[in-house]
Amino acid sequence: MVRVQRRGGEREGRGRGARRRRALEAEVAAVGGPDVLSAMSPKPGAVFNETVDRACAEASFDAWAPEHTPSLDPHAAGSLSPEETALAAQGLAPLALVAPGAPFVLAPRGDDTCLAAVARKGAALSLRVPGGERVVTAKNGALGLCAKDPTKLSVWRDEASELVLFQVPRRRIGGLLGLREAAARAAISLTVWTPPEELAADALATLTASGVAPPVAGLETDRGSAIAISTGARSMLASSDLGEGVLCLPDLAVGISQAFCVEARKGAFAPIEKPPGLASGPSPLWLSLPASPKPADLSRALDLLAFARKMSAAGFEASSLVGATLTPEGLEVSGRSGETEVVALATSPSPPHVHILYSNLPWTLAEPRPTALIQGAVMKLRAEPRFLGRGPREFVVFRR
Repeated sequence: MVRVQRRGGEREGRGRGARRRRALEAEVAAVGGPDVLSAMSPKPGAVFNETVDRACAEASFDAWAPEHTPSLDPHAAGSLSPEETALAAQGLAPLALVAPGAPFVLAPRGDDTCLAAVARKGAALSLRVPGGERVVTAKNGALGLCAKDPTKLSVWRDEASELVLFQVPRRRIGGLLGLREAAARAAISLTVWTPPEELAADALATLTASGVAPPVAGLETDRGSAIAISTGARSMLASSDLGEGVLCLPDLAVGISQAFCVEARKGAFAPIEKPPGLASGPSPLWLSLPASPKPADLSRALDLLAFARKMSAAGFEASSLVGATLTPEGLEVSGRSGETEVVALATSPSPPHVHILYSNLPWTLAEPRPTALIQGAVMKLRAEPRFLGRGPREFVVFRR
């Protein structure tokens, strides 16, 4: 129960100068306790923050929060900074520009979603979970999270600062690793978190966004695997545990929480103890690795898998089986219903390894240029560098 006193009502004192006061009461689930009361509008003249019985204050907030999930206007982000605009260009939709005021921002509703909160002026942010624990703190003011149901989570600001909130589906961005990579391309360093029980799901989202299919029983191959890692911050997994024939990005070290690895041969990835949060699948054929990959081949494969996550974040889906045919000059791609543009690559196990496929002007992995498609029409793409000879080649088409 919360009590609020206002002037008017009961008489206090005697004489003409006596003041009146009124006591108002409300259930904590309706008010949210002292943390919410201090952020109400209009704001009470004086609020006594709870510093002793925090268990009661946290329970009050937990009872209040589920019924007050914010309804955010997708057009309310207003004027974004260059870094925020760059983050939106990576596939993260700006939900709102939250003005200074309340010390917290409730997470919006979402189904297996990722959020990024960026505080202007670098104000420190922390993530609160039910019960009151602050599970992670971003001292630089940039915090990211992925959760199947984020509605019981809230982001707290250490000081009054505008905050921009972004959202993207987890499977599209590629979990925490893809979220961090997208933020890095916008020159933003995110501190990230997912519930411990969702580490395996987060790794699977990274695998999917990388264009890697999970293994299917009865269809085992001798190809090496691509492995997504999403572990707790206290992971002890290090590259020295893996032996030869495995390369990871970033390089594994104690404390590294998200990474992506490829192995040169089946079974090469064999740490002494596998931490929670691993997902793996056969290395995609479109990587076109040599029979005995060297570190340089594995490094190129990791770059291409990171490119696949970048394309997934932008809303593209990888395809290498239907609607496209290699030609001596490049690739013919058929326009399919509901798709308007493609980005395509060809790969080979021998130099130059990677060929950009384009219609007008060549592009780069750093700045891909989609090719427009017309439903039912065939688009002819040329290879850069040009194909030489009839060596083995694979291709991948990212469609949107």
